[in-house]
Amino acid sequence: MALCIYGQRAGWPRWLAVLLAVTLLCFESQNASANPHNSASVEAAETLRPLRDIYAVVAREMPGRVLRIKRIRRAGHQAYAVRVLRADGKRGDIVLDGSTLAVIERH
Repeated sequence: MALCIYGQRAGWPRWLAVLLAVTLLCFESQNASANPHNSASVEAAETLRPLRDIYAVVAREMPGRVLRIKRIRRAGHQAYAVRVLRADGKRGDIVLDGSTLAVIERH
């Protein structure tokens, strides 16, 4: 059995390297499809909300300057943790549900 790479007959080291690369690629794709909690599939299943909607809810619920918005998971669902600098100079934190933008926690 002769393997030709770029028009040249490949010796056993090159043939072995190609075989190893193909085996590893097949193994990785099989691992990714076997894991139902793959982060890529979880992120694709849940939709992201636009920042303007998040800012609107935060402005209504806790007025102030938004310092940070971070995606987190609470009870297996996507959520947004928002840090706000309130008008009185104190920091406030609010956690919004990822799909409905309902307030889950407020600190």
